[in-house]
Formats: sequence, structure tokens, C-alpha cells
Amino acid sequence: MPVNCDGYVINGGGDGWRRRGGGVAALGAAAMVHAERGAFGQLPASACYLLVQNAFPCATCHAYFMGQSLAGHSVIIKVTANEGAYSADHGFGLRGGVPCVIYYHAGTARYDSITHAMAGTGGAHAAFPAHPSIDAV
Repeated sequence: MPVNCDGYVINGGGDGWRRRGGGVAALGAAAMVHAERGAFGQLPASACYLLVQNAFPCATCHAYFMGQSLAGHSVIIKVTANEGAYSADHGFGLRGGVPCVIYYHAGTARYDSITHAMAGTGGAHAAFPAHPSIDAV
């Protein structure tokens, strides 16, 4: 099954998200053409970005978004499925639980999943830009 990603930016009123890009990639495709990279490349400037996809980012894309966050881009990736089992690249094993949300900010990544919520370690960074809820997306 291919990896599908929808890219969103905060709408003009700041109270919701607006889809502005998307990407699709076959499993095994080169990282530079992965779905999340394609979707992110289509997004206009925003206080933060939301990518919703059916896979965890691979190790190469994870490093890419860490770099983007160092460049001042705060990115949220909402993972809805584990196509490709890239959860292992994040230390969750091949069957990493979903949904999982990854917040990239200032060169770091924080995870928010049921496991992290129960441990009290989930959620966005304290300095992460204000953004609308991602629950409805």
C-alpha cells in the first residue's frame, strides 16, 4: 500500500487548518520523493505545518524534519497507520502504535501517543507555536 500524506497550514483566521498540498509514494521509494516530503514542499509559509499520513517518517525523513525544525519550521506529523513499519526507525518496533503525533521544533522531536500520554511525557514542546487542534484533521 502506498504512503499518502496531506499537508495543512493554519488558515487565515487561525482557528483551523487548510489543506494546501499532498503527496503519495510507493513503499521503497527514495526518501527525497517520500509522501511527506512532497506534501511539505507544496506548503506556503505558516506559523507551523501539519502533515497527516498513513506511515511514520523513515529515518532519513525524520532527520530531514529535524533539520527543517532547526531552520525555524515547526512541523506536526500525525501518523494514522504504520505502512512500511517505519515505526522501528523511531524505536517503537515494527508494530508501533497509532495514532501517534510527532512534533518537530528547534531541532528536537517529541512524540504523543497513548503510551506517552499515560506516562505524562507526550505533547508539543512548551515553546511550540500556538496552533489549532489537530483532532478534527
